[in-house]
Amino acid sequence: MTYLRLLDDTAEGADWQDVAQIVLHRDPATDERRTYRCWQSHLERAQWLSREGYRRILEQGVAKRI
Repeated sequence: MTYLRLLDDTAEGADWQDVAQIVLHRDPATDERRTYRCWQSHLERAQWLSREGYRRILEQGVAKRI
C-alpha cells in the first residue's frame, strides 16, 4: 500500500515533503536530508516493483510450487 501511495502521489505532482510526512511518517523538518533519502529510496523501490520486480516475485512463487 505504501508503494502504491508513493507512485500515485508522485504521478499527481505532490510535494515530496508532504508525502514523506503523511505516507512514510517521517518529519522533513527534523532531518531533511535523511527524510529525502528515505522518500527517494522507497520511491525507487516502488518504481522498480511496478516495472519488473513483480514478475520476479511471481516467478519465485511459481518455482517454489514446482
